[in-house]
Amino acid sequence: MKLLLTTSRKTSQRVRQFIKEFSSIFPKSFIQRSNRGKRSLNELFEDSYERYDRILLVTNSHGNPNKIIGFYKKDDTFLWCFEFKIQSVKLSYELEVAKGTNPDKIHFYFENFDLDLENRLQIFFAPFDQTTRTDD
Repeated sequence: MKLLLTTSRKTSQRVRQFIKEFSSIFPKSFIQRSNRGKRSLNELFEDSYERYDRILLVTNSHGNPNKIIGFYKKDDTFLWCFEFKIQSVKLSYELEVAKGTNPDKIHFYFENFDLDLENRLQIFFAPFDQTTRTDD
């Protein structure tokens, strides 16, 4: 399974930094980061169909990461799977993470998930083989 982590159009540097840090929680062999540029969602889906099974789209509001939207490939298209709002994002440089810190050691905390969203996330991420993850 391959996952594309991308941004909304006209994204800020802060959102690009967020997806860089957020991508560190996934096995490197499964994830690719990309700035969306001016492509529409349909163009993004068409360009991604042959290479990716899942897409995570990070949107922004007032220059800050705002939502994460998940899409999965089924038959000949990508379908919406989940969407959740994110807030109070702190990037590593804002937390004064020491230079040279392994990005795999950065943590993300998610609160107030309801059962429906938790089930959707489990379905979305189920194909990942966790045995390939290295935490050294």
